[in-house]
Amino acid sequence: MSLVNLFKSLLSPPVDKMKLTDLPVEMVLGCLSYLRLEELLPIRLVSHNLFHITSVPEHLSDSLMSRLLRQEIIQDEEIQRHVADIVTQLQKSAKGNELTQCTIPNCYQAISTALTIHNGRAWVLQNRHNTVPWLKDWDHSTMIILAAWMGLTNVVKAALSQSTDANSSHFRLGNLLYAAAYTKDVAMTKDLISYGVSRQRREGVYGDALQLAAYRDSEEIIRVLLASEPRLRASIASDVAYGCFGGAFHAAAAAGNDKLVKMLLERKANPNIPGRLHRTPMFLAARSGRAGVVRQLIENREADPNTSDYMNHSPLLVAVQEGNESVVRVLLGCEYVHVNAAGVKGITPTALLAAAMNGSVRLVKLLLDRPDIDVNRTGQSSPPS
Repeated sequence: MSLVNLFKSLLSPPVDKMKLTDLPVEMVLGCLSYLRLEELLPIRLVSHNLFHITSVPEHLSDSLMSRLLRQEIIQDEEIQRHVADIVTQLQKSAKGNELTQCTIPNCYQAISTALTIHNGRAWVLQNRHNTVPWLKDWDHSTMIILAAWMGLTNVVKAALSQSTDANSSHFRLGNLLYAAAYTKDVAMTKDLISYGVSRQRREGVYGDALQLAAYRDSEEIIRVLLASEPRLRASIASDVAYGCFGGAFHAAAAAGNDKLVKMLLERKANPNIPGRLHRTPMFLAARSGRAGVVRQLIENREADPNTSDYMNHSPLLVAVQEGNESVVRVLLGCEYVHVNAAGVKGITPTALLAAAMNGSVRLVKLLLDRPDIDVNRTGQSSPPS
């Protein structure tokens, strides 16, 4: 029996004999860690019961968080009626293949995805048990925004031709361009631009459509947006940070989108912009284990591999703390990486001490191979004289 089938059998009815609510969250997540995401998401009892655990970690992926939210909202009978009405209205406008996409399950998925991607995981965890109030008073623009999240390109295009504002936005679902960036819909993006959509509008937890597209590795949408808006081209080289990463370049680096990082560097993106919590693209790539991106940035020669975040953690230190051996190897191969750096306030250890504290023998050996390593430096400041 496969692991996924074994896990499903443990969660089979009667549910009252085996509820995830009776287990420590660490044990549940430990079991789930053996499953691939595509195996995990279809297990309805997993996503349904996790929401009844008092502590659900915020670091769960957007996909899983969206799945959990979907399991919550489909239980609400009032929402069921409103979703059925929305789908009926969309079916009147849809044709061909898009008509088959106008289903109640797809609408639920669009709602849960939009709420997660626009508002963020923290918002989902805080509001997961609340009825979605806006569904009681949805209007035409709300319906078209949902159509965008469902990938109904022609429905959106028809609405635009019938005077729907390309900048239509909803305080919980975001705007049309944000949805197109998430779904990687190049055709919809071009339609919105032709109808005058604002490409620079700040939107959602990801900051704007450009940053979301960068995180989603939608190179073509990035190209379309940059080609259509000179101010966006200027923004990637500026020092203004925004959104959950800090900018499109930060998002691409954090997600490990190597080709997109290369393209943005060629377009003069500033690799040293401090983003959220003073974290540079190099720092985010190192923390996430994106060795390819770290190598690109080092080879670029303009990126500073020693810039620390607000906690005085350097890219090398955070790579060691996260156990990202491939990144550590790349950084140690750069002679101007400061291997003995420590926090100026005396509360941040050196990379060597962090590796030793984590019991990582392999990383300790890698660090000791550097001829300039100082085995006596701990990161603790000397007491004042």
